Amino acid sequence: LCVIAPVFHTLEPPTNPARFIDAGQRARQEAEAKGRADRIRKGLLGLWDKLTGEHTKLVKQGQMEAFFSLQRDREQHQALLTAQMKDRQDLQCQIQQEREAHARKVLSLYHDAANVRQMQRSVPPAKPKAAQSLEDLWAIRLKSSRDLSSEIERQNRLSRPREPEPDLER
Repeated sequence: LCVIAPVFHTLEPPTNPARFIDAGQRARQEAEAKGRADRIRKGLLGLWDKLTGEHTKLVKQGQMEAFFSLQRDREQHQALLTAQMKDRQDLQCQIQQEREAHARKVLSLYHDAANVRQMQRSVPPAKPKAAQSLEDLWAIRLKSSRDLSSEIERQNRLSRPREPEPDLER
């Protein structure tokens, strides 16, 4: 007898590349700062470096390296942001196209529903018009919804019992 245990997959939240870059940059900055600090000698040799001016030279070199490191990290972060913004723009374009396609489908359904109502009233269905733009489609939808609401109002008036007219002779 073979028993198959169910496999449960845990969904992990999507990873944020910026978080990994920030953590990587932080680790790199710490390693570079430690390397710059290790170059400065201590003790008698450190004192000798201060007397000969080597210490000042190493400190200035470390400051320049730190500046260029910071600049490199900012450029890397900016490149990530630019790439993410481009991806987001592409997604927004796709979302907009999907919304427009959905709107066209919905308007087509409204048109089909209007044709069905017309056929139920024994009126030949209108030929579908080739809409040039989304605004034309919305106009058709509004017109068909107005036709529907006026038809419902008319049917409600006809189905409502009439009130007796007041007797004016008294």
